[in-house]
Amino acid sequence: MNNIEAKAIGFDHYGGLDVLEERNILVEISSLHDVIVKIERAGVNPVDTMFRSGGMSGGRPLDHFWIPGSEVQGEIVAMREPVAGLAIGDKVIGKPGRGGYAEYVALSHQNVFKIPEGMSLDEAAGFSGTASTAYWGLHGGFYNIQPGQTIAVVGASGSVGSYAVQLLKDFDVRIIAAASPKNRDYVLSLGADIFIDYTDQAQVNEYAGQADFVMDASLFNKGEKTALTLAKENATYMGMTTLPDPSLRPDVERVFLSRTAEMTNAIAMPALFNFYRKHGLTIKTGYVLPFTLDGVKEAHQMIEENRQPGKIILSREAE
Repeated sequence: MNNIEAKAIGFDHYGGLDVLEERNILVEISSLHDVIVKIERAGVNPVDTMFRSGGMSGGRPLDHFWIPGSEVQGEIVAMREPVAGLAIGDKVIGKPGRGGYAEYVALSHQNVFKIPEGMSLDEAAGFSGTASTAYWGLHGGFYNIQPGQTIAVVGASGSVGSYAVQLLKDFDVRIIAAASPKNRDYVLSLGADIFIDYTDQAQVNEYAGQADFVMDASLFNKGEKTALTLAKENATYMGMTTLPDPSLRPDVERVFLSRTAEMTNAIAMPALFNFYRKHGLTIKTGYVLPFTLDGVKEAHQMIEENRQPGKIILSREAE
């Protein structure tokens, strides 16, 4: 089974929800993509909507059918050759980068991982992309976190932000977490020392200038103002999608969270699994939607309207 015909959801030009369509594709095993996974679930992330709308195109038009989806859960159905620790029939987490909005995906065995014991299939579907982003934000060399420092996570109730708050347990630091007031109890349960309602400017100002490092994990960087307010003089601000104008805080170093070739899933995922076994890692699942064209459109609309209460998962079981 080296070639499989499959249905996929994607787009061949940028725009609104109407550019999304379903097509038949051919999924092929190759030397670079030596494992085929039958996808059962996929996580939906803001970056998917940004690609679709053209927000990350740099003004360049698409010249092919783009299939979003950077994190999946499924079952191995084909392998080019035996791989230690993996077998046909295994339930796995896949990190394809893109191509996850499909029935099948081919990817490198280095991006396929058996699901840790105790992790639900829905959790597994939304784990690899956002958890690894949080991991590299803290371990990627962008900022050297020191014991006793104050670290702020803005957008702490979102997928990346909630993982970041939990992963900071490995550092002896004071954690300030900013999110909407409805998520206060949830964010504090993740391990934050201080919760800030970022809709309350007086509360934000109370902690102004206290953070040595600020990770802005807010949706489309909507928490930028809060993040810059929390940053102390000569602090470091990390952005996920854009960076603030330098004139807003010229004393603050700005870094963009971008993956390098050295930041592999083969490093991040085992480290995350070890953390999961030691401390647990949780994320709030907001909706489990049908793995259909309508389900994808609904997921994208929820993200763009900022009305998802947690991680959105596409599931074959919900069809």
